[in-house]
Amino acid sequence: MRVSQSGTADRRSSLVCWLEKPCTKCGITKPLDDFSLRLRASDGRQSICKSCAAAYQAAIAGPKRSRIEADRRLNLQLNNVALGQGAKRLVCWLEKPCKKCRQEKPLSAYWKSPTRFDGREHTCIDCKRKREHLTKQQRQAKRREQRIEYKRSYRRRKAAAAGRQLIAKDAASRIAAAWWKQETRELRRLAKARTANPATHVSLWQKARPAESYAARYKQNIDFRSRERERQQRYKHANPAAADKYNERRYARLVSSADGTLTAAVLRQMFATARKCPYCDGALDGRNKALDHIVPVARGGAHSLVNVIVCCRSCNLAKRDRMPSEWESRLREPNAERFRKLYVKRFGAATTQQTLGLAF
Repeated sequence: MRVSQSGTADRRSSLVCWLEKPCTKCGITKPLDDFSLRLRASDGRQSICKSCAAAYQAAIAGPKRSRIEADRRLNLQLNNVALGQGAKRLVCWLEKPCKKCRQEKPLSAYWKSPTRFDGREHTCIDCKRKREHLTKQQRQAKRREQRIEYKRSYRRRKAAAAGRQLIAKDAASRIAAAWWKQETRELRRLAKARTANPATHVSLWQKARPAESYAARYKQNIDFRSRERERQQRYKHANPAAADKYNERRYARLVSSADGTLTAAVLRQMFATARKCPYCDGALDGRNKALDHIVPVARGGAHSLVNVIVCCRSCNLAKRDRMPSEWESRLREPNAERFRKLYVKRFGAATTQQTLGLAF
């Protein structure tokens, strides 16, 4: 293959540019061996040469080293002074205060330090050993207390500068803060238990909220629901007196709240004409119909024609003794809107308002 002279010269110049580079400090082009290694650079070398870097380090470290040497020479001169001529000056160089315990101790009570002007550490040996004996948790607790105390002193200084007086928290706020701290700690513990062992978390939740856990289990677990129904039937057959007592109490409540508008003929007509459930809009047949009180009798509702409605058995069992506002929040649209219209037609008010005059 034939290569022209111009191509050879270009390759030679590009090769030279990779074997040499200019220093950004002195501006002189030097070979790569005069630059220190730097892996992150594009050419793998530093931007300044070794001589410029050494001069820069000497310019920085020179004054510091000279200052340390001057302090040492001064220390030796003072120690050579006679005790009668400069006793005070000599004592001040034979002892120094500890930055931790604030006590004057001899220089022998401090570890050596070549970077200090007196050749000794700031903190005495006893204080350093005490700190080493503390555990990590103890050091963290101590630093936490120091931060709290510093924040308190800072707030006091700011209040004093602004001419205000800090008002201490009263007992109620302190009790509320302690309760919230305990509550958050309990929630964190439950979350940790749920992450570590879901079965343990379920048992803790069942112990903390037995009614909610029973309702959730009864609704979700079909086997548990069937077992509970069988248990209830067995209990009724085994204890007829308890079942009779419940029926008598309910019958007395209905009699006391009745106004005479619900007769046998009216009830037969209501059951015969009902075709759809007003709550879920489901079809009603002869075995799926149930009489429901819109406002429960157990919570002050009347056993009257205005307050009763024919619905399906599932909605009747799900509604239980809930008030209209509570039952409306559980219904989905458009069933909730249908129930609101029915309630306004019956009672002349919204489910969340006090009932007005009857408008049936």
